[in-house]
Amino acid sequence: MKIKLFGRINQTTVSPLGEFENGDVQLSCFVQTHKVKLGQNPHPHASDEDIDRQYAVFAFAVPRSDWQRIAGFDAQPFDLRWFDIVLETGVHGPEITVLGDGDLPEVPFHLVKAAPVSEAQELSLNNLVAAPFRGRGASEAEIRRLIDEALSSASELDASVVDVGQASLVALHGVGEWPSMYFDLGWPTNYNPDTPPKVRPALRDDGALVILSHWDWDHWGLARKKNGWSKVKNCWRISWDDIALNRPWIVPGVGNAWGGVKICPLDWRLALALSRKKRFYRWPAMLNDLHLDRLSIYRPSGGKRGDVNQHGLVVVVDNLAANKRIGTEPRAMLFPGDADYVHLPFMKADAALKYTFSGLAATHHGADFTRSSIPLPDFPAVLAYSVGRGNSYSHPVKGAQIAYLNAGWDVHAHTTNRVRRSGAGGHCVNDGGVLLSTQTNRVLPGTGSGAFWLGKQ
Repeated sequence: MKIKLFGRINQTTVSPLGEFENGDVQLSCFVQTHKVKLGQNPHPHASDEDIDRQYAVFAFAVPRSDWQRIAGFDAQPFDLRWFDIVLETGVHGPEITVLGDGDLPEVPFHLVKAAPVSEAQELSLNNLVAAPFRGRGASEAEIRRLIDEALSSASELDASVVDVGQASLVALHGVGEWPSMYFDLGWPTNYNPDTPPKVRPALRDDGALVILSHWDWDHWGLARKKNGWSKVKNCWRISWDDIALNRPWIVPGVGNAWGGVKICPLDWRLALALSRKKRFYRWPAMLNDLHLDRLSIYRPSGGKRGDVNQHGLVVVVDNLAANKRIGTEPRAMLFPGDADYVHLPFMKADAALKYTFSGLAATHHGADFTRSSIPLPDFPAVLAYSVGRGNSYSHPVKGAQIAYLNAGWDVHAHTTNRVRRSGAGGHCVNDGGVLLSTQTNRVLPGTGSGAFWLGKQ
C-alpha cells in the first residue's frame, strides 16, 4: 500500500527557545487528492464526509535521523516548506509512527520519499491553508462584545488549570461556578496519547467562549472526539465534537502580520470546521492588546519568524474592577500558552504596566525558556504545570523548575498529581486540576480544583 502526502513540519515538539525537544520530527499532512493538488477551497455546502474524503489529513512521526537519511537534510524547527512525502508498506525504509487515537494500521508504513514540492505546488498549498484567514477578521468591538457577554455573570474570576495530560486547557469561572470562558481547549490529539486522565472533561452545551493561544493541536484537541487511522476507510479520519465547536472561538491570525506563521493541515481542518459553523473570530491584526474589567489579552512580540509559539495570544486575569472596589492591591494570573516570557509586552523593561502574579500556568507545560525573564510572584502564589506523566519531552524540565524556584515561585502544582473526587452523577474520578485565584484570603490547594471539573464523566 502506498500513500502520497503533502506535509509540513509541525512545531508541537519545539520549545519556547525554538529548539526541538526530542529526537522525532512530526509531520502534519494532506493526502494528495485532486482538490488538494489544485489548492481548491471546499465547496460551502460540502458534507463532512466529502471534506474527509477530498481534504483527508494524516499525521506521523519519524526519528530526525531517519528523516535526514531520506530527505537528504536535517529537519529545522521553523522550516515552513511543504514536502512531497511517500509512505509505503512492505518495503525497506524507516518505519514511521502513525499518530492519533484511531485504529493502528495492520502493517507498518515506511518513509520512502521526502522532498520539497515545486514552487507552483507550494503556492497552491499555502493559498489553501490561508483561505479561512482572508478578509478583515473580527473587529475590536466584536471581540469586546464576545468577552463581555461571556463574563457578564461573573463579578470575579478564578481559573482552573484543567487536567488534560500533555495538553493545555484553562477554564475561567466565577468562584465555585461553571466556566464562563476557556483559554485553550486542549487534549493530546496525536502525541503522548497515554497522558490524559481516563475521562474527558464534559463540556456543557452552553456556548462558553474559547480563546485559542496559538495554532498547535494540543491546545485545541478537545474539539474533536477522535482522530486517527480508520480500518474501515483505510485512511486517517477526524470526528468533531459539535458541543466544542458550537461556541465562539477567538483565534490568532497567520501570515506576515503574525510573524510569518503558517498553519498545518490539522490546524486548517479546525479553522475550516469553525468557519463552516460561523464560530471563527480572528483577532484583529492591528490590535496588540485589549483591556477589560477582569482580564487583559496581549500579543507577544519579538519571536523568531514562523515560530507559532511566539505569535499568538496571552491572557492575564487581573480582576481590576473587583480589586478597585474593595481597595486591594492588584494581583494577577498569567496564562502564556507556549510563549517565552521574554516576548510578553508587560515583561519588557519599558513596559507602562507591570504585574505581580498570584497564579501562573508554566509556559509550554514546564519547558525551558529564557531564564533572565520570569514573571514576578506575589505572596501567596501558585505555579501550575499542565503536564502529562511520562511525556516524551521530559516536561517539566528540571532547569526550568529551578529557575522558577529561584525567582520566588515556591509552590508548584502539577496536574499529574491526581486525587480521587466526586464527578458527574456521583461517580468518582481521578482529577489533577489546579485552582488559581487573585485572592489573598483563600487557601489554594496544591492540586484539585474542588470547584471545577466536577463535570468529568
